[in-house]
Amino acid sequence: SVGYAPTCLETVIYGMPVKSYKDIVPKGLTFLDLPFKEILFHACEDADATFQLYEVLEQELGRRGVLGQYRSETLTLTTTLGKWEVEGIPVDGNRLSELRSELLVEVDHARKAVINSAGITFDLDAEEEVRRALGREQKIADLIGDRKATIRLLEELGACHPLPRLLVKFRRVQKQLRQVEGILRTVENGRIYPVFSQTSVSDRAGTV
Repeated sequence: SVGYAPTCLETVIYGMPVKSYKDIVPKGLTFLDLPFKEILFHACEDADATFQLYEVLEQELGRRGVLGQYRSETLTLTTTLGKWEVEGIPVDGNRLSELRSELLVEVDHARKAVINSAGITFDLDAEEEVRRALGREQKIADLIGDRKATIRLLEELGACHPLPRLLVKFRRVQKQLRQVEGILRTVENGRIYPVFSQTSVSDRAGTV
């Protein structure tokens, strides 16, 4: 419309502002918390914008020589993702629970191995405490400097020092545990819905 100034989170297509998900859904809420008419209007806007862009983008794909790939592979994958979105993916909840228990034990063992190697007790999830523990060895402190103890840095240090190597193992197992717990929190009637996350309830752990 004339005189309309779109926000930085909006896209303008052929002079028509199209609001993003973040524009219409307040932080901490989902589509399920909005009035149905508002959701319907947003969906129609998206569909209209997509329709208007179709021919332009199709020509661009042809110009780049990937139109055949788009039709034979991308659209097929999109159909599959849509099916998962609607029907969900069956999962073995019992096996996931068993895996969670196994990973809890692994995380505990990995944590103890780090503490034993460091020779002090500290919070492995606190950046400053990890840096202090690593800095007890001057060679490692010199290598770290002011850098954050990221997984990549720890991997580099782990090639020559046991403590960073054990920290890497701890963080990897801990990440696996979080992923399994995230899946378990999203299971509904033996299925998960990994794509259709915009209408998920607020206490879910997000998509997998």
